[in-house]
Amino acid sequence: LNYTAQVDSNLTKEQSEETKNFSGRMVDKNLIKLYESVDPTSMDFEFKMTPVDYRLDNAFVIPMISRELVEENPSFRGRYSIIEKEFNETKDFTKIRELGEKLAEDTGFNGIRTIIVDVSVDCLETFQVRENSTGKVIQGSEEAVEEPVTHLVRFEITRHRKKPPEEQLGSWVIVDWDDLLEGNSWH
Repeated sequence: LNYTAQVDSNLTKEQSEETKNFSGRMVDKNLIKLYESVDPTSMDFEFKMTPVDYRLDNAFVIPMISRELVEENPSFRGRYSIIEKEFNETKDFTKIRELGEKLAEDTGFNGIRTIIVDVSVDCLETFQVRENSTGKVIQGSEEAVEEPVTHLVRFEITRHRKKPPEEQLGSWVIVDWDDLLEGNSWH
């Protein structure tokens, strides 16, 4: 794979909207917000990336809760952190089971499972951001040379179990990279 991205200020409104919709399906909105304040007409971007290897660093399942459910009902935010804290502080399995049962009851035993994976992606990359007005490089190397880089990418997918064995798959979404959002955690 060889991916080259260029910001083109001459995109039509339709092309720009199509790109935004595609990105919105692949990348979480909190991550996109980090880049929306950038005025692409004030800077030149050079970005070329060739992935060369990857490693699965971490994978875990969050039963009963999804990012969407937390957005709809903020009272679910951090519920697993509460259970984990209880375990770490008391090791009281009765209390932990009660907290888990309460969560299942509160979510209506909905059959939702969120799978989260962290992947390290080794790349050969050229990256440079240059201010148009001054020509000054504000990010990346002055020479825009290809360098080995490892990116940590967090992916997330939500599965809905309707009734066994029927399952509905969603699409993997990038929810963080290089810890820009400190994991973009909601659980």
